[in-house]
Amino acid sequence: MSLVVLGIDTSSAWCSAALLDGDRRFERREAVGHAHAERLLPMIEEVLAAAGSALSRCAALAYSAGPGSFTGLRVAAAVAQGLAYGAGIDVAPIGTLAAIAHSVVDPEASPGHTVLVAQDARMGEIYWALFERTDRAVVPIAGPALDAPAALRLALSRLPGSPIVDLGCGNAWTVHGAALDGLVARVVHRDSADAVDVAHLGRVACLRGGLVAPHLAQPIYVRNDVARTTAEREAARAAPLRSGTNGA
Repeated sequence: MSLVVLGIDTSSAWCSAALLDGDRRFERREAVGHAHAERLLPMIEEVLAAAGSALSRCAALAYSAGPGSFTGLRVAAAVAQGLAYGAGIDVAPIGTLAAIAHSVVDPEASPGHTVLVAQDARMGEIYWALFERTDRAVVPIAGPALDAPAALRLALSRLPGSPIVDLGCGNAWTVHGAALDGLVARVVHRDSADAVDVAHLGRVACLRGGLVAPHLAQPIYVRNDVARTTAEREAARAAPLRSGTNGA
């Protein structure tokens, strides 16, 4: 019996749903802006109908847990909770950056090559994570984290052996340009995660015991203070230093 997994992604301005059933793949993907809540459920219904399947047949519902759009991540977690609970199945929280790393297949790279995923986080910062890409999955090396470009460069230089990253992907190279020059040997543009890759990693989670109960479906917030400006966050970071100087 084939392993059937539904994947959903709402981590960016794109919204997508995909069903994997053995070698069969059914998917929908649209640029929706902020309309994830309106479009996600119809897209799920469309892929299930196209496959002639039901959610209760799925081994799991995989969702992109973050980092990414604050509102979009909440939509995905809420939908995953509700649908999975109703269908009596578990969920697979999938890191958005891992899904992007999984999407990049580089025929020129050697087995076990490294992939740096860097996504623009606005406010002059970047969501990033470093992975080793294998034939079937991605293995985390560092991150996910939130840093300015200079801090990302420093973080990579401090990794054991300071490895040269084989491949870079994500939209940060488009947004931040020269600030990321020299970090990787080659860049492949990828603007967002996709439900197909979320579903593939959901299959891996099924096989490796990475599923959780529906009520545990939660977003991953790398930036917890999303409502504050960059200046406000910098002031907060400096506050303990000022207190220490004053002897408080």
